[in-house]
Amino acid sequence: MSNMEVRLRVGSKLKKNADSIFQEMGMTMSEAIRIFLTQAVNSGGLPFRPHLTNPNSTTIQAFEDVDSGDFEEMSIEKFSNYLDGIEGEKSKNS
Repeated sequence: MSNMEVRLRVGSKLKKNADSIFQEMGMTMSEAIRIFLTQAVNSGGLPFRPHLTNPNSTTIQAFEDVDSGDFEEMSIEKFSNYLDGIEGEKSKNS
């Protein structure tokens, strides 16, 4: 299989930040792009789900609570019971 050259234009800040991340991961920009393209071909589309990242006020408050340590830790079992309760409520309201 022969190699082809791909040229890409990106902002300098994006390139610098991406280079830094890839370097920490032990790879070059070319290797990272090759991985991206391979995953796109293997998955038949983008290898991630694009979405808007504008968190609502509830999500922002949750992030702030976690940052300040204002949250309740719970076991997997307790969390599972919590989710079961939510599912039970959904079933009643359907």
